[in-house]
Amino acid sequence: MLLETCEWHGDLCQMDFTQRRVRNGPGHSRRGLLTTDFDLEEDAGFGEQTAAVFSDGYMAVQYNHYGVRPGAIGAYLTTFTQDDSRISVDPVLENDAFARLVNSQVQSKLICSFDASAITADMADRAGVGEMLRLRRELGAGRIEIAVSYGQDRAGGRLRGIPEFARSLMETAGLRGLKVSVKEDVDTATEVLNLLEQNHAVVVPDMQLNMTDGLRYDYPSRIRAVRREFERWRRE
Repeated sequence: MLLETCEWHGDLCQMDFTQRRVRNGPGHSRRGLLTTDFDLEEDAGFGEQTAAVFSDGYMAVQYNHYGVRPGAIGAYLTTFTQDDSRISVDPVLENDAFARLVNSQVQSKLICSFDASAITADMADRAGVGEMLRLRRELGAGRIEIAVSYGQDRAGGRLRGIPEFARSLMETAGLRGLKVSVKEDVDTATEVLNLLEQNHAVVVPDMQLNMTDGLRYDYPSRIRAVRREFERWRRE
């Protein structure tokens, strides 16, 4: 992983990270011909780029399936700190949903999911987590999901300490999903609260991005799109 670009514009920092792929990659394809290898030097590979902007404690990150994940960005930036402080890039908590969770009378199910690549060695030592990581490697999965719920014989009630537990999960590296099934009271319908803010996920049309001759989306158009959506999110 490499931070290739870091630019400050007032209180806003623009960055571009690259995740090198040297173990495997795509092939060279032409219409009507078989796919072949790219002509790469011995020490060369493929670079998966991820743009990000940061300001006032918040960061917006471009999604690249093969690129850098937010948790990895935090771990990478931590290596540049002058003391023992840790930089963590975590999802934003949806305050309205959290308030409804606290006020609900019935809390019957909690589902949390994690980016498996962001789970640290000390977490892997905990009971059960190491086994899940083994399955993740064997199956090639990128996400681990944990569900806790009441049995079918329980008509209502609360899973003890759910609000506090949800808050503590926000400090966990790699958290990607946090949902709780609740009811306002025992007679109302079940509602699933998504405690992570979702309205910041925006799909940018290809026509708004510039492609290079090598079929890459260039940095100026990627960072421009990320910054535009970040500033829109801050205004809202």
